[in-house]
Amino acid sequence: MHLFAAGSNAAGQLGIGSTDDAHQFSRCRFLASDGTSVNLPAEAEIRSVSAGANYTVLLIAGFENDVNELWASGAGNAGQLGPTWSGTASFSKVDLGLTGTLLANYEPIIVGVSWETTIVVLRREDEDADDVVISLGSNTHGKLGVGPTPASTSSPVAVPVANSIGETRLAHSFRVLELACGLSHILAIVGYQDAHDGHLVRTVIGWGVARHGQLGSTLPDPHSPLSGCQPLPALFISSYDYFNEHQQPILAALGQRHTVLLLPSGHLSICGSNDRQQLRHADRLTDVKDIGCTWNGTYAVMTSGERELICSNGSNDHGQLGRIENEPVPRADRLPDEVLLPLDRRIFDLACGSEHVAVLCRHEASGAFEVWGWGWNEHGNLGMGHTSDVRFPSIIWPPHNPTPDELATIQLERVWAGYGTTFVLCRDA
Repeated sequence: MHLFAAGSNAAGQLGIGSTDDAHQFSRCRFLASDGTSVNLPAEAEIRSVSAGANYTVLLIAGFENDVNELWASGAGNAGQLGPTWSGTASFSKVDLGLTGTLLANYEPIIVGVSWETTIVVLRREDEDADDVVISLGSNTHGKLGVGPTPASTSSPVAVPVANSIGETRLAHSFRVLELACGLSHILAIVGYQDAHDGHLVRTVIGWGVARHGQLGSTLPDPHSPLSGCQPLPALFISSYDYFNEHQQPILAALGQRHTVLLLPSGHLSICGSNDRQQLRHADRLTDVKDIGCTWNGTYAVMTSGERELICSNGSNDHGQLGRIENEPVPRADRLPDEVLLPLDRRIFDLACGSEHVAVLCRHEASGAFEVWGWGWNEHGNLGMGHTSDVRFPSIIWPPHNPTPDELATIQLERVWAGYGTTFVLCRDA
């Protein structure tokens, strides 16, 4: 198993053993608790890579034991990496300080980051228990989800997500299904059993900045000292049919000031700011199978006959829409347009960073897997050896200078994008 990274690295957030920006993909390093270098075991599974401002968190299963663990690199100045974190340019295990607490027997199943705030979903598998959401780091915009105070914390605090549902659920049935973190707001798609007849319900809870409508009908708390914010979890109600189980969202993607929800029907529910045309008619798309958001853009993976394609909306200042945009401001009635990917690629993974995009594709004729990328590249985050913006989709993996032996030994698996960073996961062939 091999993880490679490129891009912004001032605090060592790439985990490559240095604090220099990496303009080409470099192999990530891992340190054991005694400071010695260790390799990712072949049986390990990196389940997610969450990259915030100057830090990155990995959710890994099977590294040192069978349970999920958090590993991180970079800075933890706001407390976002726990009470004992001292900063490292290589990935090290995170200690959340839960030993000896009521959460000691829980393990992390989902993690998300929002600038300098970390959100972790914990689950206890050995007995009936609700999922628990904890947060740590900065409370800017109320993103800790516990109210306007504290300003920050390195000790995890419990986010009262389940309280938003009230008494309508059966005990021990609460599950967090998806977590989405934008720059200034956070959403959790949750499920539970209804207390009256036991049927399964899926709904959305949100907190953080709400002034642009990005939390649906949830308005900013007028009594909060955090202006324009909802610092406690609140029920999110938007244009989807809340009471129709076939229209309850299955996936969320968040930008800086906007929100996109994927519905089971393949349609989208949208809300928030449209100041960069990032929401323009996205709710008219059909057959959508995946979604993503940059800070000021919206991306939808769609099926059209036997083809798969990506449509994009929003800011194109750095070429992040992946196509020629002839109109400075698109017509209001124009649907999202297609990204200029080759027609013979099948899309497996969509990763949206702050203002760049990476896509894992398979060449239909050869069967070879590739990563294509485009957009903002100031820190070399597309791994192409330069820092110029990339205005059209280009192959960024395999890298341009590998040896045949190197390519023969690794198999491409996943791609993730963060705040000026890109991560590629490969496994030994």
